[in-house]
Amino acid sequence: MAAPTFIQEAETAWTSTSSTRVTGTFTVAQDDILVAMWMCENNVKSVSISNSGTAFTWTSQQEVSVTDYCRVRVYTAPASVGQSMTVTFTTTGGLNEAHGGNVFTFRDASAVGASSKTNVASGAPTLNLTTTQPNSAIIVFNGDWNAVDGTNPTPGRTWRTGAGTLTEQTYFRDSARYTVYGGYHADAGATGTYAVGLTAPTGQKYAIVAVEVKGIASAADTSLVIPSNPFQHMLVR
Repeated sequence: MAAPTFIQEAETAWTSTSSTRVTGTFTVAQDDILVAMWMCENNVKSVSISNSGTAFTWTSQQEVSVTDYCRVRVYTAPASVGQSMTVTFTTTGGLNEAHGGNVFTFRDASAVGASSKTNVASGAPTLNLTTTQPNSAIIVFNGDWNAVDGTNPTPGRTWRTGAGTLTEQTYFRDSARYTVYGGYHADAGATGTYAVGLTAPTGQKYAIVAVEVKGIASAADTSLVIPSNPFQHMLVR
């Protein structure tokens, strides 16, 4: 299998308490797979997702909604057309809770695979995800209710690497609200169970989700070409 190709990430601000958060404008091609992550500082608000241009079909893959944790949700959508677009997250309920989201674009992707979630009262975020085919990408999104400082270099943040190196796309901290972490493993390798998340900083009250994006079959090996007429290369006497 060939791993999917990461194209871009579009992100909202994470500081606002307004009911709508909108990403910057980005361009997709038909059949791209989009992975949207949304997070709120607590579990009170509900959220819906939409996009400008031709509306895509967004599917909620996982959600952590537990009292006194960040609320985290992951959506996916196939791009039915190529277009320039934005994504809007719209919330209801709650009071003055900050929230935001981001959208990852993957190309040469066949489908969304497995997803997983957990929430834990204290520790360094970890979550097991079992992939469904080789060479998948894994997107990871983590919210810390305790708003522990992960600023590099001290104390810093260290992503788990069992699924390969993680490319970080999002880090944001408001010490009075939450800390937000997000990124992707480009190619997890062989089908199997992988522990994703962070080994540092510890002491987080975390809600974490992950989702698999599957790649496509590699091009057939054409190094050996069999003639259509098996006798055409025989010596004629």
